[in-house]
Amino acid sequence: MTKPADPTRSGYNFAGWYKDAALKQEWDFENSTLDGDTTLYAKWVENIPPQISVSAPPDGWQNQNVVLTLTFSDNVGVTKLFVKMDQGAYSEINSFGASPYKYTVTQEGAHSYTFKAQDAAGNYAETAAVTVKLDKTAPTISGAGVSEIGKESAKAAFTSNDTGTYHYMIKKSTETAPSVTDIVGSNTTAVETANREITFQVEGLTPRTNYVLYLAVVDKAGNKSGRTSVSFTTQKPDLVGTVIVNNAAPRYGDMLEASAELTVVEPGALSYEWYRDGIKIVGAAGNTYTAVKADVQPV
Repeated sequence: MTKPADPTRSGYNFAGWYKDAALKQEWDFENSTLDGDTTLYAKWVENIPPQISVSAPPDGWQNQNVVLTLTFSDNVGVTKLFVKMDQGAYSEINSFGASPYKYTVTQEGAHSYTFKAQDAAGNYAETAAVTVKLDKTAPTISGAGVSEIGKESAKAAFTSNDTGTYHYMIKKSTETAPSVTDIVGSNTTAVETANREITFQVEGLTPRTNYVLYLAVVDKAGNKSGRTSVSFTTQKPDLVGTVIVNNAAPRYGDMLEASAELTVVEPGALSYEWYRDGIKIVGAAGNTYTAVKADVQPV
């Protein structure tokens, strides 16, 4: 029997002639013989690939798992779904149901995801890759400290293990400590490089005051660090004013008394030193001093 030309059918590939309707016994045109009228059955294999699309992920970094929606269809039905991350191999998605299917991204970092649908005939289609940026880990602060402390300013320093923004508040030690939310709402400065020391200047402080510096970092996904605090005390103010001694011409045995008229508010406890001819008098402390012979007679 001469083999006829292969038939054609839209959407299908011809896959041979068979003796039975169940397409189990393929007809061999070279060796099979006819015993009378014989019906042969054409085997067709569908060649139309499935259709599949994936929803666009949210822009920027996210701090919660991201759900991607897969929409797929096929004229004979999708039987398998696959996913691959970055340039890795495809892995099969088990137990998926009808379209649409929700795929949850849990892997932290910036990764691309590509999906593939396959039908019963082995035809498949792929989506374009989509990139998901996921960061569920809060940043941490280390090495926080305050240096170069002056009367009205100080230099603060710290290191963040993640990029994002840093925030700070300065409170007197007697004031209630702020929450992380309060700190974050106070100001915003970029952290452009992770694991690199950041320094900034604190101005407008009051001399001789106990302060607490509070720090917090927010990464690009919105995760907040814990609150970090550093205590420090500003330097005493310069004394500005006049020291008055009650006796400009003391005699031997006279008690001299000094008093200070200062323009500084709350200068704190004062200490005194007495000098003779520009040389400090050892043991002379306090605001009173009794004149001795060396003070009133040439030596």
